[in-house]
Amino acid sequence: SSDVCSSDLLDRPLALIKESMKAYSEIKDYKCTLFQLERFKGKMQPENVITVQSMTQPFAIHMKWSEPRSSRGQEAIYNPTKDIKNMRVKGAGLLGAVGFITLDIKDPKACANNRHTIDEAGFENLIKRLHDGWEEDAKRKGGTQVSISFATVHDKECERVELTHPESQDGYFLFYKNIVYFDKVSRLPL
Repeated sequence: SSDVCSSDLLDRPLALIKESMKAYSEIKDYKCTLFQLERFKGKMQPENVITVQSMTQPFAIHMKWSEPRSSRGQEAIYNPTKDIKNMRVKGAGLLGAVGFITLDIKDPKACANNRHTIDEAGFENLIKRLHDGWEEDAKRKGGTQVSISFATVHDKECERVELTHPESQDGYFLFYKNIVYFDKVSRLPL
């Protein structure tokens, strides 16, 4: 475990994220469960549990919510090769009875409880965002605390990377803390 503020300590997280980029480049499609818990506009949002199915080349994504209860059955489909500005969505509950409608990916209704739009979803975007952020952290030389350890997650041996950022006056850091588990076999973040 390391926790000293030094850009050299970002060498291992950067090596892991580059291995993830390489591993991801060999994937054609995937299905996973996304557990999303984030603070938005100063308020902790309820945990979302979303089944994600995605094609990688070309990128397309389908998301279906099972939690929270108020979002159960909600769906979003985005295929930028067909329409780069819009997605197809189906509301939860009674709104779902209407079926799928077309909605701009930046529509305020689509972004009401989330900091990200659907075109930012998926493994590729996550890996790229982590890579770019960690590269910037290394350039800033200091302030970011790094902790690396090993853990088992859902019966998978993982390398756990935790980056904690200092308070930032210039608003640079997108997150106060990143915790990422890299599967030792697939090399992808869990």
